[in-house]
Amino acid sequence: MAQSVATLSAQISERARDPSQTGTTGPNVISLLSFAQQVVNGILADVTVQDSLPLVSRQAIYPIFSNWPDSVRVLSIKDASGRNLVPFRDFAGLRQVATNWPSLTSSAPRSYALCGRDLLIIYPAVATSLPTLTITSAKLTTTLTSGAQTTEVTNDDDDAVLDITEALLLLKSRDLSDVQKIIDRFKTRIEGLKTEPK
Repeated sequence: MAQSVATLSAQISERARDPSQTGTTGPNVISLLSFAQQVVNGILADVTVQDSLPLVSRQAIYPIFSNWPDSVRVLSIKDASGRNLVPFRDFAGLRQVATNWPSLTSSAPRSYALCGRDLLIIYPAVATSLPTLTITSAKLTTTLTSGAQTTEVTNDDDDAVLDITEALLLLKSRDLSDVQKIIDRFKTRIEGLKTEPK
């Protein structure tokens, strides 16, 4: 269930000891809430999006942001038959499979790897048939701009969103005494949310 941005904005201003929003204006608080929501969803992936990737013959590397601007982190990839491609833990793992991996081709891809934050490597590249893959990723949540909007993350994630926003507001006002405690609380919350069954 989503929360009202106006409610969260008032709540976080109270927590940051600025209930009348004189140190940071309402629109700025909403902007920070928006950023915090995107960060939390990037970590927890509670809101996901599915996109399709039509493969190009002999191409193994695909830019993520230009193809899927609403994607934060790739979670899984399936081929047309519903088979999951196996993820490499990191891009360097491809070198252990074959040093000539960029030029290898096959009738169907078997795995994928991420290179940095914006490159997706499909291994091996397809030779002639051009299947379409389905990519599930954590969604870059919609930018919040007004109090009339609602958040996209679940209510369970609200405290983590508020923690990040509170830390940012305290940093902005140079009130550093509680920032480390808030960051530690955020880390604990995130670990707890990661282990909760979905």
